[in-house]
Amino acid sequence: MDQLIAEFLFINNTCILPEIGTLAIKFQSSDLSVTEQRISPPLSIIEFSNKVADYSSFVDFVQKKLNCDLQHAKEKIKQYCNQIVSLRPEDKFELQSIGTFIMSKEGALNFKAIGISQHFHTSIHVSRVIHSDARHQVRVGDAEKTNAFMHTYLKDSKVKKGNQWLMFILVILLLTLTVLIHYLTHIDQNEEGIKTKKVKTHTVESVR
Repeated sequence: MDQLIAEFLFINNTCILPEIGTLAIKFQSSDLSVTEQRISPPLSIIEFSNKVADYSSFVDFVQKKLNCDLQHAKEKIKQYCNQIVSLRPEDKFELQSIGTFIMSKEGALNFKAIGISQHFHTSIHVSRVIHSDARHQVRVGDAEKTNAFMHTYLKDSKVKKGNQWLMFILVILLLTLTVLIHYLTHIDQNEEGIKTKKVKTHTVESVR
């Protein structure tokens, strides 16, 4: 019966045992730790609850597997389950390939699923890789652009801004140079005027 329970459970992800409860497989997705740069594989965990519902599908499964009538299949299931229900405090009942039922001191039935070997639960090291040629959509305001378009646009913008600054600097230098030339020319003219005035004064004095 252990093999039939395990097979039915792994096919349907749930198996209802009369007067005992429900065994169910719960799936946990893989876990990514960005800080540790590790990813853990997805897990399948067997959980037990004391909720009992219609188990006719399991009876049909056992009947087909044992090639017997439904009544005989139902009796086989109940006989098996009675062994678990009649456990004394702190007694255990093992379900091969699934886990172990344990009766507590207070008479409550608990279940401990079989542990998963670390060989099948090894996390792996991962690292983020950015491909420069990879294209993906980027939302800019209300528009959809590609990362390649934005890269070219920003690059061109930087070039244009660089050219604008260069032109601005050249204009400033040209204006400074013009002012400097004008200033030097004005000084030269003043000096020439002073020299000419001195010569004329000297000539007048000589004539006298």
